[in-house]
Amino acid sequence: MKAPLPANESGRLAALRGYDILDSLPEQAFDDLTLLAAHICQTPIALVSLVDENRQWFKSRVGVDATETPRDIAFCAHAISQQHEVFEIDDALLDPRFADNPLVTGEPKIRFYAGAPLIAPDNHALGTLCVIDRTPRQMSADQLAALQALGRQVVTQLELRRSARQHRREEDLFRLVVEAAPNGFVMVNADGLITLANAQMEKLFGYTREELVGQAIEKLVPERYRSRHPAPRSGFFTAPKARAMGAGRDLFGLHKNGRELPIEIGLNPVNAPDGKFVLASVIDITERKRAEVNLARLADIVTCSEDAIMSKTLDGVVTSWNASAQRLFGYSAQEMIGMPMAKLIPSDRLHEEPAILARIGAGERIDHFETVRVTRDGASVEISATISPIRDTAGHIVGASAILRDITQLKQSELALQEAKEAAEKANQAKSDFLSNMSHELRTPMNAILGFAQLLEDNPEEPLSEEQAECVRQILKGGNHLLELINEVLDMARIEAGKVTLSIETLHTRDVLDACLDLIGSMADKRGIHLQDLTAGYELPSVQADYTRFKQVLLNLLSNAVKYNREGGEIWLDCQPAAAGRLRFSVRDSGPGIADEKRAGVFIPFNRLGAEGSAIEGTGIGLTIAKRLVELMEGQIGFDSKVDVGSTFWLELPVGAMDAHHAAIHAAAHHTEPVTKPGRAAKRLLYIEDNPANTSLMEMIVSRMAHIELITAHNAELGLELAAAKMPDLIIMDINLPGMDGFEALEELRQNEQTKDIPVIALSANAMPKDVERGLVAGFAVYLTKPIRVNEVRAAIAEILDDAR
Repeated sequence: MKAPLPANESGRLAALRGYDILDSLPEQAFDDLTLLAAHICQTPIALVSLVDENRQWFKSRVGVDATETPRDIAFCAHAISQQHEVFEIDDALLDPRFADNPLVTGEPKIRFYAGAPLIAPDNHALGTLCVIDRTPRQMSADQLAALQALGRQVVTQLELRRSARQHRREEDLFRLVVEAAPNGFVMVNADGLITLANAQMEKLFGYTREELVGQAIEKLVPERYRSRHPAPRSGFFTAPKARAMGAGRDLFGLHKNGRELPIEIGLNPVNAPDGKFVLASVIDITERKRAEVNLARLADIVTCSEDAIMSKTLDGVVTSWNASAQRLFGYSAQEMIGMPMAKLIPSDRLHEEPAILARIGAGERIDHFETVRVTRDGASVEISATISPIRDTAGHIVGASAILRDITQLKQSELALQEAKEAAEKANQAKSDFLSNMSHELRTPMNAILGFAQLLEDNPEEPLSEEQAECVRQILKGGNHLLELINEVLDMARIEAGKVTLSIETLHTRDVLDACLDLIGSMADKRGIHLQDLTAGYELPSVQADYTRFKQVLLNLLSNAVKYNREGGEIWLDCQPAAAGRLRFSVRDSGPGIADEKRAGVFIPFNRLGAEGSAIEGTGIGLTIAKRLVELMEGQIGFDSKVDVGSTFWLELPVGAMDAHHAAIHAAAHHTEPVTKPGRAAKRLLYIEDNPANTSLMEMIVSRMAHIELITAHNAELGLELAAAKMPDLIIMDINLPGMDGFEALEELRQNEQTKDIPVIALSANAMPKDVERGLVAGFAVYLTKPIRVNEVRAAIAEILDDAR
């Protein structure tokens, strides 16, 4: 027969689970009580049985092997309804509730059962302490009383077990809290020995727990305080009193590595069964101390700053005001704090403050806002303000801080500087105009001098005597030297005036080196100098440079190595990687070298280091120009030299991208003498030039060229008439002509349907780069400069006339 459920079944089951005992391991205390019950009641079987929803589970058992049986057939399921009374069955076969019970008809063949309910303090029956026999019988009153008493002891053990478990849980929780705490915890006994240290103490001081427990607390005290520490420690145990963190003077701890660290300690007395202890809570305040120092330093900076520093609310009310603000505006902090910032704003700028506060309120920082403010005496002062939001601990914007700098003098200086800049620009323009005019005026007579000298030198019909030829060579030598000097002085002037335009691109290094070696080779051969290219056969990185200027500098170094070398000497050209992503090009010679006392003058203009009176040609300005050009290309140039051994001049340029390809190399034009065929029809050339000497020079040049008819005009107006009437195949025209200049004349030619297709060569003493560029843009087929090179003029004429055939 199935036992009815107790009225408080749900509460009973909850109480049972609260003991956390079901399916637990055997425990000696329960086994002893079970054995005692079997002995007192003289039964072969005794059980501590706990009844849950579906079964009776045996916490302890004597005389059976089973650990549980179903609740439906359990005698104990009936017993738990008896509350404090023992549930006793003298003969189960005679009791209709149990006569057919499998535990009666089968093993363990129960005939006698007596169960004392296990009543918890909350009056719930958890199970029974029961005794069982295989023969019918009755227990004495003493046995029944003993069984009940033992049942109460089982409940007592359950309570003790739950209490111990709860205590362990609390201890575990406490231990977890202590271990997880951000503070270091250390417990010390009355003898000053460490008995407990948590994980944070290990982190703070560098010791393991094992290294700390059992050691004197003075182990963690710096040496300078160690001898004084035991006295206050003993005093604390004499009169224990909790001490909050932050109380008292600055304290320091000693790390395992010997470093002192500022700490804060809270003390709490602990009275334990085994004696008195003190529990110390320790935190490292290094960052706080650093922040305090920084804050104090910041306060000093604000106080001592030359800039006015103030703060205000989002309504524009001043909340702080430093000494420099008082010096700038004349108001003391007492006068300004609590006042609106608008007090300092001119009436025509009052609109600025609401706009500034709106931007600050939106979280924006305002940098270097330039405006005008008013001082106490009514004077206007120009200021630059940097304004930042002020946030509270929650991150909300509550105001603004402002750094104000007086820029009145700066603005006056900027104005003066602008005026000086404009004056300098005018002076530079005047200088450029002067250089352009000087270039023209110097080149015009040089054109005649060098041109006629070249014709004298190259006249097969009237060869010169040796004395005359020598005179002409000296004229050409002097003239070319003068021309070189003019070119270099003008080049130097352009660099100093910032008029040099560079086209920085990725260059194939090999192309530049080969071009320079080709040009310098014949010069070296004339002196029997052996030129060695140490880069031959190697793949060279590219460089970032202006092709023309790079070539100009390298040629200058190579030509100097030839000129200042000994007869039959040697030159070595090399290229090696340098620091900071650069490529170093070096030119080493076997010349006399440079004495130490002359080194400082190497890059000084017109300083030829004592070679002025020698036969070596030069202006003394080439290296100066080279240095300026290399620096403009973000490179470096320098030299090493040893007397009687030689010199090495080097330049470094930035390395280009390894996979870049140089799109266009501006190679020097190669001109050849024009070849005319017998019987060919003559070509007509119109030369427009106002200088008679230059006209005569052109007549002599053309006279030595076959099948060319020359007609001339001394101004542009006559030239235009001749062009329309004679329809020349080519026009050569000066630029600076009286009346209409060359550019205007070219425009007239292009607008005339008859003459628009006639090619025009400019031949002018205007030789500045901007002049050449302007001429080519305007439409001149070629732009030649004076003094002319006869072969260059011949080649240009021949090339255009040959193309016209």
